[in-house]
Amino acid sequence: MLLPLQELSIKTFMKGKSDKIDGFSLIIIPEAPSYMTMNILRTFKDTIIVVPKHWTRQNFKNYKFHLERFKLNIKKKNHIRSYIFSIVINTILFIILYSYYSNTNISAVAFTIKVSLIFNIIGFVYILILPTLSQRGIYNIDNIMKKKDLNLFKENLNIYEENQDKNYNRSKAVESIFYPIPSTQSRLNSKIEKNFGLPNISRIIIFFASFSLSIIFKGVHGNAGKIGNWILPPSE
Repeated sequence: MLLPLQELSIKTFMKGKSDKIDGFSLIIIPEAPSYMTMNILRTFKDTIIVVPKHWTRQNFKNYKFHLERFKLNIKKKNHIRSYIFSIVINTILFIILYSYYSNTNISAVAFTIKVSLIFNIIGFVYILILPTLSQRGIYNIDNIMKKKDLNLFKENLNIYEENQDKNYNRSKAVESIFYPIPSTQSRLNSKIEKNFGLPNISRIIIFFASFSLSIIFKGVHGNAGKIGNWILPPSE
């Protein structure tokens, strides 16, 4: 249900225009808000990179270099691994809750409320314990992109941050708990070589927790007010 809903909303309500580059399918969002990030969208037929228009207005070398990051994620199937991990963990937890409450005589309404509340609490636990795993996944891709072109990597980090919260630097303690995407300085200075990580897993798992009745999915892009991101699993 989610796949056709995403594609329909992007093409209909966001007026997305199909495009192609280097054999990869794109959907350009002409009136995307500045905070909207690139996203990887899975459909029944294809894997599509969703591109907000403001990225296409950058120098072509910057735009194409940023696309390379997403093409690399698709080739390595990083997004698929994050999706599978999220769905499996959420499903296991839901089954445990369902099995527990099915042995009690509570109404369907009470069950729905209890599961929703519990999954909201679980979502906050995800926020606290999973950012490190997310950061490692991002550092893995960063290492490859730095080797391709360090100057473009630095330029694109600044372009990205200008459209977000402008957090160029943070304390390590705060970043390790609350921020699945490291600060600009952390990404530039990182010495971490290849390590096990799942890019944006802490946000993606909360996004998919909405199917287990969690209501905090709107905040998974870092700001509940970013309406344009609500329907898209975080990819950046």
